[in-house]
Amino acid sequence: MKSQTITFFGRLTTLFLLIAALGAISFATPWLAQAQEPMDSMEAVEAIGVSRIYQGKVSNAREAATEDSFEMAVTKVVSEIVPPDVLASNFDAVNKLVLAKTESFVQGFQVLAEAQDSAHLRIMTRVRVDHNAIQDALRAGGALAAQADLPVLLFLVNEKEFGQQTPRHWWGKAVSQNLTPYSETVMARGLAEKGFPSVDGRDSIRAMVSEPQFDPERFDLTSAMRLAKNAQAQVVIFGEVSAENATAIPGTDMASYEASVTIQAVNADTGERIASSSQLASVVSDNDQNGSRDAIAKAASQAAQELAIDLAAAYQTQPQGPVTLEMKVSGISPLANFVAFRNALKSNTEGVTRVLPKGMTDREALLMVEYKGMPQKLARDLTLKAFDRFSVHVSYIGESQMDLQLIPKDPEPAPTPGIIEELPGN
Repeated sequence: MKSQTITFFGRLTTLFLLIAALGAISFATPWLAQAQEPMDSMEAVEAIGVSRIYQGKVSNAREAATEDSFEMAVTKVVSEIVPPDVLASNFDAVNKLVLAKTESFVQGFQVLAEAQDSAHLRIMTRVRVDHNAIQDALRAGGALAAQADLPVLLFLVNEKEFGQQTPRHWWGKAVSQNLTPYSETVMARGLAEKGFPSVDGRDSIRAMVSEPQFDPERFDLTSAMRLAKNAQAQVVIFGEVSAENATAIPGTDMASYEASVTIQAVNADTGERIASSSQLASVVSDNDQNGSRDAIAKAASQAAQELAIDLAAAYQTQPQGPVTLEMKVSGISPLANFVAFRNALKSNTEGVTRVLPKGMTDREALLMVEYKGMPQKLARDLTLKAFDRFSVHVSYIGESQMDLQLIPKDPEPAPTPGIIEELPGN
């Protein structure tokens, strides 16, 4: 078969047709931004895709097999970037960040060969894969760094489920009898997906428990730092979690359960606070235990996501000079919201040295932003800014790109996050 080359714009047209046929392809990174990546970020990968031929429709099978070859090509590049052990331990995160949206990282392709039998069509392609964009997505999601490159975490959480008289924690004198708080398990799993390992401190605390002066009810920050060093952890994550409110829903057997999480991360060597998070979450359930735990899990998961951004920003190498970010801002209507955001970005955001408009439609605006620091920190600062009429939600962070949305606020303002200064019990 004669080789056929399809340009990037031809590829774009084909994908839009494929979207119409399949109705299930998601684009996480704008095509315009990808087209502007330098050519040396592209990697040519040979791949073979396969599809069944349904009802004799060879053209449909050809499109599906081509798409399958894209997935194979992107998977090959991911396996080159991420070591096998790191890929295995972060596979769910890698899948969500890259493998579930491979079309976002394909810039063009060439058909090399095609073969079919009575049931299947196979196609061999040479695919241009954006290596740098994959790295950006994995790094922004915390799935690129090996565990050895990120700090080991120790969790010390006081948790009180609905109906419990006293909080639960594991560092009491009878260490083996104290169950791990449910929120610790949820947060540890969420941070592990971002590449942050954690350690169980039970073995390390047994020596402290035997000391006459040890008082588990006055387990202060100094004790936590000492325990973390014994357990070879670099960061202590401590705080309070509770699920106390249960509001019956009239006319049903259901109730609404609310949980709160107030947590912070500190450097185990210096005691410096690195990150903090305060979250509220509610769920509906017909069972007290399930409702309590589901609400705790929801709030703890939100806290883990917020901590991951700050921890990644704190432990990744800071760039030497300013970086240029292409920032796509959606939800710009009403226009006054976008003007307020742009003014705050230009004049009231640490590290931002320059903001230039690049383009605008009635739905979104494109800005070029010069910034001194890690993009993750800029994203964190923007989401924490207090705007009267809207909040900022960041949906994508890369080394040179950021996508965010301006979301109109509800009539009731969101609560101000609180901060813990000491461990529970002090």
